[in-house]
Amino acid sequence: MGDEGNPDLGGQMRKVRTTLLLLLISCGAYGAAPFDSPVKIKRVDLGITPDIPSNGRAKVSCFYFESFMVKEVDLREKGAAQLSILPIAKGAKYPSCAKENIPGEMVIPGDQWSGYFKGVKSYYVFFDPDDGYNGATGFAVFDARSGKKLFEDDTEDGVIRSITLEGSAIKLHYRRAFRARCSILKDGMTCWASIRDNVTTHPAPMPDCLAAFHKEHVAMAKDNCRGQRPGEANCIQREIMERDNNPEWLSSQAMIGYNVEAVYDGSKLNFTPREGPLSCWHTD
Repeated sequence: MGDEGNPDLGGQMRKVRTTLLLLLISCGAYGAAPFDSPVKIKRVDLGITPDIPSNGRAKVSCFYFESFMVKEVDLREKGAAQLSILPIAKGAKYPSCAKENIPGEMVIPGDQWSGYFKGVKSYYVFFDPDDGYNGATGFAVFDARSGKKLFEDDTEDGVIRSITLEGSAIKLHYRRAFRARCSILKDGMTCWASIRDNVTTHPAPMPDCLAAFHKEHVAMAKDNCRGQRPGEANCIQREIMERDNNPEWLSSQAMIGYNVEAVYDGSKLNFTPREGPLSCWHTD
């Protein structure tokens, strides 16, 4: 148990990993492959936000593309305070970048997505999440012409390797995070047989989830026992044993990371597993 009595044995480490990953993503280059480069980027400083613990500066960021603008209002809280898309008529001047909305601006409802701007491919607008879930990092894709959400999914590492357009379809490659609905540790090959075709090309060996879970347990034990000298080695070994033998985790569902080709055909996101290594980690 991370703390004595904490049922999430690996959750703390995954949350730290996911937080760091999201910070790196939010600081990324918006025109870097596989995304289109903005025509220009403008940021407006909204000043200090003293009521926020980080005491950071709030800002509005506007990303201008040929026929639309994406706006992100960051008030230094978890997730952007507002994400919106504003169509730009052909030949029209670029709108100003301000916290106040402009007529025609399509605000992304918070119940549809909450997070940060990720990038653009053609008229597809990608957003990152404000947090991870089950050790995975999600993303959502909206149509810049209508403001409608087209699809969303979960990745293992927050990275989309490639995006290509094929007629009315869009094709993506990334490492998808798939949640097994059975316990690989408890049910073994019976569980693996039920999910294998979802995550890998056939045939493929079952991933070593036992070793992966143990690795997480070692990391958590070292973190919890840090600074407890003398006797730190005994503390680490004891906590590893507690985790490895905990019945809850021996019967828990796992997350499987795998290479995928995902194609959105205008109505549905279709998945095809691709060759590559499989990874395994705890659900939260």
